[in-house]
Amino acid sequence: MDTARVCCKLSQLDISDWRKNISLHLPVAGAARPWLCREFSRPLLVVLPNSRFVRDFSADADSMRPFAELPAVSVLPEIAIASYSDSSHIMEAQKAARGEVMDGWRAGGGILLATPGALMGPVSLGGDRMELACGPGVSRSFMLEWLHAHGYEKTDIVWTPGQFAYHGGIVDFFDPAYAWPVRVEFFDDDVESMRYFATDTQRSVGSFSRIEIRALASRRAVSIEDFFPSDAHVVLVEPSELENAADSYSWLRAGVDGAGEDKALEWGDAERFLALFPRVRLAASIARAERGSGITGLPGFRGRMRDLEAYCLDVQRRGAVISLISEAEHFRDWGFGRGYQVSKGSVSEGFYDSSSKALFIGDLELSGVSVSAASSQARVPLDWGERLVHGQWAVHDDYG
Repeated sequence: MDTARVCCKLSQLDISDWRKNISLHLPVAGAARPWLCREFSRPLLVVLPNSRFVRDFSADADSMRPFAELPAVSVLPEIAIASYSDSSHIMEAQKAARGEVMDGWRAGGGILLATPGALMGPVSLGGDRMELACGPGVSRSFMLEWLHAHGYEKTDIVWTPGQFAYHGGIVDFFDPAYAWPVRVEFFDDDVESMRYFATDTQRSVGSFSRIEIRALASRRAVSIEDFFPSDAHVVLVEPSELENAADSYSWLRAGVDGAGEDKALEWGDAERFLALFPRVRLAASIARAERGSGITGLPGFRGRMRDLEAYCLDVQRRGAVISLISEAEHFRDWGFGRGYQVSKGSVSEGFYDSSSKALFIGDLELSGVSVSAASSQARVPLDWGERLVHGQWAVHDDYG
């Protein structure tokens, strides 16, 4: 490993480094991964071994925005394995949701997070659209006919993308382009109100006066390769683990009835396509790394505040700036009283960047428990594409 040249952020790499597909040593996971991507201006695909790492990256990036210039982050969901043999409405909705994510990344750039399984699944795009606004214009009967004719499945209650339901003057539907289902209230043939709602509580999470509904039935199948911007760059996190994850996804999918109807992209083909773009690898093993990052993990404090404070004093003497991110007010007060930068939030794991002289500590170091920022908010899970459906087997990332 070249210890003389340290790279503490991807924007420092030369184009020759990207073209050589060099490997950076990053011995710590958690918040260090989005930190490495700060100030990167081009579209960036980050491929991670599993959905837990995807969730952590996205949540950590949100919590670190007060301290770092991070691009917008979007998540490409996997197609749920059971959906290959389940309702066509569910499959079409997931393909549509994936197409909307890819189309947004192509247009707006930023960071796109994906697992190997997410890159191997089918995608759809296009189709008819209907404008809906409060007031006169679209009647309840017309809307119900349109949803049915354009691929939405009628159910008693809406809980997953691609479904619609109605009770009296209320129509619920779940367009895969949106994170929340929509509830439309009619008075006679006028739209009286529209709002997003949570499927578990049925409570409103935001109102609006105009929306565009996307069809499912008239969409066309497209290749995921068609969405890549010409200036896209690729980061492969733990390449050996990516291979294992791709093999597992392929094996599970091969055992599902009907899987052949929507043939997934093979991982080998995906790798060959990604090789056309500038890319780097991140590896925790120093034996596989060609360049250092200057980023290290923190000792296992796990609530031992005296030890943590002594460590912080030591790095402060070396000129480091300390940032504390916590959901707990008393920890934020503790950090503020010691002159640290403080913000409400949560990171899955802290780190120390010796090159930038930046130390980040979170609830895992402060209390021994990391509170997921994603779980602390009332919103649809980031791995919605891997939701459970009836009859689906589940494999937990940690427990099997």
